[in-house]
Amino acid sequence: MTLERKKLNVTDRVTGKLQGERMELFMENEPIGFLNLDGTKPSFALQNGFELDGNQIFKMTDVVSDPDKKYVDCDYENGWC
Repeated sequence: MTLERKKLNVTDRVTGKLQGERMELFMENEPIGFLNLDGTKPSFALQNGFELDGNQIFKMTDVVSDPDKKYVDCDYENGWC
């Protein structure tokens, strides 16, 4: 079993709340960053573990790859498994 770093697209789970000249970004009610809207070029800032790629927001997460293989053998004649 090994852990592998993957990018999970969470764009459709991100919501925004306008606060003055910036939009606070949330995922499941947890703040994940903000978008400055102060009249200059808009800029993003995302918390560690999140990244912007094009117009999509991704969460970096560890997933299990090659889970431990299990061996099970049954001897139905003798009644054990």
